[in-house]
Amino acid sequence: MTPFVLITTHRTTDGTADDVAALLARYERRLQEHEPGLLTFSAHVDDDAGRVALLHVFADAQAADRHIRLVANLLDEARSLVQNLRIEVWGAPGPNLREAIDRNAAAGVTTVEHSRPIAGFTRVAR
Repeated sequence: MTPFVLITTHRTTDGTADDVAALLARYERRLQEHEPGLLTFSAHVDDDAGRVALLHVFADAQAADRHIRLVANLLDEARSLVQNLRIEVWGAPGPNLREAIDRNAAAGVTTVEHSRPIAGFTRVAR
């Protein structure tokens, strides 16, 4: 089975860096406690450009779809702190994620989908 990858990139608004960091800490706790289908989560910041990127690697597309429902209220809260710049997915999104991608695309967010895997493997650390 091929993992499902979701990468989002956001621009922080002026003066919100501390609020974004606090929200990401709450987000990470929720993911750790309630998302066994999320294999990897990582957030990285580019301070010079005022951007933050979130990397999610899910066991499958269904886990990514459940993720969208689980974090909906945190995503709503983030709208006042960041501007969505880009959404990139590897895999075919389920209906909840599809709706979020389409809504963002309609708002001018760049979206990129690599929906059909043609090769690859997953290595599990031992």
